[in-house]
Order: sequence, then C-alpha cells, then structure tokens
Amino acid sequence: MKRKRTKSQIGTKSSGRSKTAPRKKTKGDPEDETTPVVHLQKRKSAPVLTLDRPQSMEMDSDTAPRPTTITVSKPHTDIWGTVKFQARKHDLPAGAVVHLRPLVDLRGDTGPKKIAGILISRLQRTPSPFGNRMGDHTTSWQGVVDSVRASLYGKTVKEAATALLAMQATAQASVSDPDGAARDLLMRLETVDATDAAGRIEPLENSARLVAEQCATALSEKSESKAAQALATAVAQHLNFLNHLPFSTVPAASARGSTGSGEGTYRGALLAYEAKAAKLAADKGTAAPKPRTYEQNDMRTALWKMFAFDAAMRESYVEYALNPQSYGDVAEQYSELQKVNAELDKALTAVATNKGRVEALKDIPGLLGRIDDVQKAAGIYQGMHRAAGALRAKAEDARTRLQQPHTALRAETARKVIASAKNAHILAEAGQVAADLKKIGDGAPEYAVVVLSNLLYKHLRVMAAAYPHAVTAAGLPDPVSGKLGRPAAEMMVKQLEGALRREYMDLFPKRTEPEQYAPLIESITQTLAGLPPITVEPRTTTWASEAADTNLVVDFDPALKESLIINGRAPAPPGVAGMGCHTTAWAIETQHANHLVSDASSGPQAVRALKEAVRKDLQSRVMELAALLPAEQIEGRQLAGLFDEAASVLNAPDASTAAMAYLSFRNLMPFATVNEGDRGGHAEKKDGGLDITFDKTAMKLAADHKRDELTTDPKSLADKLLAERDLLATELERWEDDDTLATAVETVRARLKEQAAFLKRAKSGELAEYAAEAGKKVYDTRLVEHKRVWKEVQTFLKG
Repeated sequence: MKRKRTKSQIGTKSSGRSKTAPRKKTKGDPEDETTPVVHLQKRKSAPVLTLDRPQSMEMDSDTAPRPTTITVSKPHTDIWGTVKFQARKHDLPAGAVVHLRPLVDLRGDTGPKKIAGILISRLQRTPSPFGNRMGDHTTSWQGVVDSVRASLYGKTVKEAATALLAMQATAQASVSDPDGAARDLLMRLETVDATDAAGRIEPLENSARLVAEQCATALSEKSESKAAQALATAVAQHLNFLNHLPFSTVPAASARGSTGSGEGTYRGALLAYEAKAAKLAADKGTAAPKPRTYEQNDMRTALWKMFAFDAAMRESYVEYALNPQSYGDVAEQYSELQKVNAELDKALTAVATNKGRVEALKDIPGLLGRIDDVQKAAGIYQGMHRAAGALRAKAEDARTRLQQPHTALRAETARKVIASAKNAHILAEAGQVAADLKKIGDGAPEYAVVVLSNLLYKHLRVMAAAYPHAVTAAGLPDPVSGKLGRPAAEMMVKQLEGALRREYMDLFPKRTEPEQYAPLIESITQTLAGLPPITVEPRTTTWASEAADTNLVVDFDPALKESLIINGRAPAPPGVAGMGCHTTAWAIETQHANHLVSDASSGPQAVRALKEAVRKDLQSRVMELAALLPAEQIEGRQLAGLFDEAASVLNAPDASTAAMAYLSFRNLMPFATVNEGDRGGHAEKKDGGLDITFDKTAMKLAADHKRDELTTDPKSLADKLLAERDLLATELERWEDDDTLATAVETVRARLKEQAAFLKRAKSGELAEYAAEAGKKVYDTRLVEHKRVWKEVQTFLKG
C-alpha cells in the first residue's frame, strides 16, 4: 500500500522510514522531466460539490436524505488485528536505539529528596518512526515532555517510579487491549501503510519492557543517585513509547523533515500562566484562580498553537473526505493513459504489418498532446508521472519507426515493444496508484473522523497534564465531571473548522462548503463529546515555576539598541548537569548576539546576519575540539544537537526563531558549556571585564577531565567516537541542504574517525603526551574564542 507521505506525496513507494519526499514543483522551477511531481492541491478544473451554508439541510422529497453523521465501524487487519502485544526485548537497529538522557533534578536537605525537575534539552529527541527524519509531532514534543515533568514533579524517586508505571500502563493498555484507542488507530494506519504500522511493534514492545525494568530498579535500588538514573532511563523509554504511538509523529510536510513551528513562544506563555496562577491560588487558598477574559483567550490560543493542525489534517485524509474529486482525477488520468497506450499499440501494429502507417503517423501528435495533458496536470502523482513519461518515450519511438521503411527486422522489433514487460509494469504501477487512492479516498470520511477526534482528545489530555491551570482557564473540559460534553467538544471542533478553512480554502468558496463537511464536523463533535473524562488538577505548587526560569525566549525589536530581548537561557548540552558552567559568561554571549544583528533594520536582515554567523562558527577553530568532547556528551548526541540548531538558524522563518536557535547553537559549541565548575553564579554583567567573564577554573577542570579521560580507557572512548560517527552518517539528510553545514558534519565525522584510530593504536607514552596537548588545546582555543567575542561585544556597547 502506498501511503500519503505529505500533503503532496501519495503514490510513492515508501516504507515511511527513510525515503525522501519528492519535491513539489513551484512557480519559477525549471522544467525537469526527471523529477516526478507529487502534489495533492485542488486542480482548477476539478469541480467541488458544495452546499450553501444558509440553505436548509433538507433534501428534495424525491431524493434520499443526506446523512447527518458518518458511520464508523471497527477495522479488521492482519497485523494489528491479530498481534498479541508483549513487553519484551528486541534487537533494534542503531537508528532506533534511544539516546535520550534526561537528568532527574533532586532537591531537599532532610529525608528522601523530591524531584524539582526532569531536565531534558529541547534539542534531544527519541528516535523517529521514520528513520533519520523526525517528522511532525501532532501534539508539540515539548508539551508531551512537559506532561511527564508535571506528573513527576514534587515526588520522591520511588513515588515517581510508581507514577510512571501507572502512566505507562495506561498508554500500553491503549495498544494491547483489543478495543484500545491506539490499537484502533494502528489498524487504520495499517490499511494505508502496513509497513509503517508493523514497524512500530518492536520499538513499542522494547520500550515497554525497559520502562518496567528500569522502574523496578528505581524502586529497589538503595542508592538514591542510582535510583534516579534508572528513573531517568525509564522516562526516556516512556517518551519513546509515546512517540511511536500512531499519529503522535507523522511524516513531515518538508522533504528535509521537521524544522519546528515556533511552539517555544506559546509554551513560554503557558509556563508563565501556570506559574502565575499557581501563586495566586496559593495566596488565595483556592485550587485555581478565575482567569480574566484576555487570559482565557490567550490560553486558548496558546493551547491550540501546541497542536499541529496541518499535520493532523494531512494524515487524516480529511481533504479526500471533503473533496472526492481530489483523488478521482487520478483514476481519470490512468484511464486516459490506458487509452493512449492502446492507440500506441495500434500504431506499432501498423509498423509491424505495414498497414495504416500514414494514418497512424498523423495520430502521434494528438497522442503526445494527451500525454502532455496528464503530465502537466496540477496534482500528478509519481507513479502516474512515470507512466506518462514511459508512454511519451513509446510515442516518440513509434513516430520514428513509422517514418522508417518497412523491414522484417523492424516489424519484429515493433512487436517486441508492444509486448514489453517493462512498459506493462510501469502502467500497472500507475493503476495501483489509482486503486490505492480510490480505496483510501472511499474510506476517508470514516478515517478522518476517527483520527481527528482521537488526536484532538489526546492533545487536550496531554495539555491538561502539563498545563492544568491553562486548560482550566480555557474552559476545557467540564471542571466537575472531567467530560468534554457537547459545549467543550464544539469549542474544540471550532478550532478544527478554522484550520480546515485556512488549509483548504479552495473548498470553501464564498459562503459554500463541501457536501460532506457538515456530517464530518457533527461526527467529530459527537465522538469527542462521548470520550472518557480527562483529569485536570491545578495545583498551588507547580513544576512550571522551575521550568519558566530556564526557558529561552527571544523577541526582536529593531528600534532598540539591544534589538534581541532575551529571557532565560539556552538548554545545557546533554551530559551536563543543570545549566552547566558557561566558559564565556552567558551575559556576554547574549550581548554578542545583539552585536551580530546591530545593523539589521528588519527581521529578514537579522536572520541573514545570524545565518552568516553560524556558517563562520561551523568553520571556526572551536569546531576542531568536537572529537575532544567528554564521552558522556558525545553519547548524549551533543554534536547532532549542534548541527540541528545550526540547521534551525539556516531555515529560520523569523528573527526570534533564528536568535533562539543561534544562542542554543552557541551553547552547544565544543566546551562552551562544561560540567565542571561552580554553579553558584559569578555576578555576571554584560559589561564585565575580559577576565571575569571567562570561567578559567571551570575551563581548567574541563581540560584536566579530558586529559584523564584520554588515558583512562582509550579503546572504550574510541568505540564511542566511532559509534557517534556512524549515527551521524544515518542523519546526513537533515543537514545536506546547506553546503557549509554539510561540510562541517563530514569534517567532524572525519575527526571522530581519526581520533578513534589514534586511541586504538597509541601506546601509553604517546597517549600521555597527546592528552597533555589536548587539554592545553581545549583551554587555549576556548580562551581565544572568548577574547574574540568579548572584544566584539565591547565594540557593540560603545557604539
């Protein structure tokens, strides 16, 4: 089965794991007959059956009444319809292994310490169901992570392990139970992409096993630190389980994979409200303060900005449900190609029999024109485009043969062309595309109802766990019963209606709407209203108070001298406890970012300046330290995070996004943030002196640590470097769109290989000498970088 990979990619043969989505042709693209066009937008020639909104829903008396809802039945499939889900071990490929490394922040002076936070860099992800492409999260990844943070906040390690087991049991039951919601969605996914659906079994089962094992360790381990480590591993595996549930992550619309959607700004608003509401509730002794009107509206906006309507609608096939003509055209194209093929066979028969050659030759231009009409249709799929191309070649071949004198050899060759298995296979593939689309399209109304209602419900459930004060302020769900009920369901569906009209505006000309629109909306509303209650528990103490202090948010105002208004800090590299120690003071780094955009009078100019800066940094001497990063930071995928943030800058849609990504990128540069040193603060000032803004102590300790690491177990370290080199190779497509970035990745991979080779062959004397040189190089390189940045900041401050 060929599954729709993006809004523009049905008809491609893909397992959904590592294929690159074909590029949509846009205005200004050069004609390229070798690049198949796969696009699902409405054609201008495609009529859409619509209804006038003010008209009565009654049909004429002699016409069958139109259904007011869409009937939903249970799917039956061979894989998820029969598989018995078990938590068990599987040997997963390297790309499916979880490298996420949360840090459990424990605090307290007496008795068992309590969890103040689960620290997970926003740069870290669990493996994608689609291989090296992260895809689009329907509910924001940060929102999902926050729901786990909120659920474990304020608990001891053992209490948190028990709570996590309960959370996992709920998620797992939705897959293992025959009537579970996730299993139902997996069966529906199987009907359109059996490979994708089946590929989730092993990651889900493996993570389920590891959550149980690691939570058991956390509950039995006497050492609090070791128990916390086990809990952290369990959290990572639980998040991986959630990420592999159906439609949690869907194939990205962009061929590059997901590049983010500005969710950080809305998360920041939610965190701020959670912290404010919790404090007010504590002061007044109430569970939740009554929100002002503007707060209610702001929270509704923020909550739904954390949901990717475009991704959810794309993968629910709602467009097919609303406009059957969008997939019906493909059947017409295939029928036309079949007719053209039959005419070409007649022309080649004329070559073989030497009869009717003149008439056949006259027909060729018309046949080529019909092929052109198919190839240039605004919405042709890859399989159909390939078949049309094959028939074009066949038509040109027939024209050449018709113009040549008849010979026995040419007659025999013509008969072989008619009987060509290759052409028959290509045409059959086009037929399969049409058949697949018809099957998907015919079931699209039911599919869309189930998928969209489930995703909207799941999103609200996640939001309620993560941001209960915001959900309460938004009036979702009913504060007493927890049920959505009709009013809340209508509020949620109103958000969907707005998204549908924005995404598919061609289907809603003037005051009309597609015939299936009203039944679809009513069916989703009824489904939502009847789903189980959602627990919402606003508290007077909240994890958001801790998280808000470390959340990085940047605004851009070119009218100000410091045009980047920076709040919070960039996340620390994986493997670094807490926020770590900045070798160059964070205040200097933020002022340096302001220096970089100081000449920008507009957002696009600021973005260009930051792009230029990130390219220079990728080629700087600091990057020569990449292979010298501590092993725990290498294993934590700091380098992949660094390259991802560089890509985020290079693809940033606005100055705020570019600045947040740039500051995060700078924080991930080798030894910009280290695990060693004093976290107590150093009275940092943006106009601080050269020496005081460089953490010499932390940097010396980091250099010493590296010297020890190089000589303690060099062969084990070498294996870790090679493992990271191999992992980076599986992710190259994410970074290949920019030449400077792609070159930087390959350069780092080469350094990892070179360093590993040396560590494996070097004798102890060589290692000691090299370790001393490496430690010095780390310190000196960072000091040179600090001086450069500090001097540029002084220029900015004096300007």
